[in-house]
Amino acid sequence: MADTERLRQWQDKTVLVLGILLSVSPWLLGFSSVEAAALNAWVLGAYITLWALIGLVVHAYWPMFLITFGCAWLVLSQKILAFTDHRIAMVAVIVFGVVTGFIAMWGAVAQASRENA
Repeated sequence: MADTERLRQWQDKTVLVLGILLSVSPWLLGFSSVEAAALNAWVLGAYITLWALIGLVVHAYWPMFLITFGCAWLVLSQKILAFTDHRIAMVAVIVFGVVTGFIAMWGAVAQASRENA
């Protein structure tokens, strides 16, 4: 297995784990009572997890690009859904969005450049 293939698999699996963690973060971090933030984390966690699983199965770069759109929403959602006064929820979605989005984009670009080489 080529080094880029191992790297891509590592990125896909990491994004999968981050999606699952995002789904349970309202309970782990104690913001499940903040309805907008909790629902946002559950839905986007499921969205990221689903696309990460699809990415692992189809071995393509496009699921990771779809994940980055969800991560962009995560970063913006705390302002749009107005839960900026809940510090833990706000920081959680921003951190998950930035970290997951970075890893997903990195994996997508690496896979796309490998396929086009």
